[in-house]
Amino acid sequence: MEIVAENITALQALTHEIKNPTALALAYTGLIRQTKIPEVQPYCRMLERTLESITEITNEILGVMEQKEQEDFFLDEVVSDVVREYSQAWPMIDFNIARTENISITGEKSYARIIFTNLIKNAIESSATAINVTAHAVENAAIITISDNGRGFGYAVNGTGLGLGICRWILSQKGGELSIEETSKSGGCTAKIFLPFS
Repeated sequence: MEIVAENITALQALTHEIKNPTALALAYTGLIRQTKIPEVQPYCRMLERTLESITEITNEILGVMEQKEQEDFFLDEVVSDVVREYSQAWPMIDFNIARTENISITGEKSYARIIFTNLIKNAIESSATAINVTAHAVENAAIITISDNGRGFGYAVNGTGLGLGICRWILSQKGGELSIEETSKSGGCTAKIFLPFS
């Protein structure tokens, strides 16, 4: 999928329009937290996480438009770093990583991080209490699955989530694919990534 120049310009303008007021709201939330009023602290933390998520998405949109440096990296290291960060922020969730081998990829490491961050974030937002990540190699490609026991992605399964749209666009540039399926009628989803080695 190619993004034409005029679409890039329009998208950049839109993300800046979103990013600037978001930064202002985040700053005001920080000032409210400094009052140290106990009753408002949980709401401030929730608001900060939401605003930070919006900031991350706008940064990702701007980031995918830039030419990234190609490098060799181990996929499991990127997955482990992302899971470690989220497990520290969400200690109530049981994160499990099953690695069968070190998988070397040639490409944009930051793009891989964006993909895993978005998928794990979606699992958390679906109220999952357990998230399992597996990675293994097949011929000329890696297969990564991220499954959860949450209430389901809902809109994300239909591919209308902005974060998932970014993931699919990144993978399409590498000849990769992303599929998401409901695990059961009672909830839970499995995201499956097909990523060529180079």
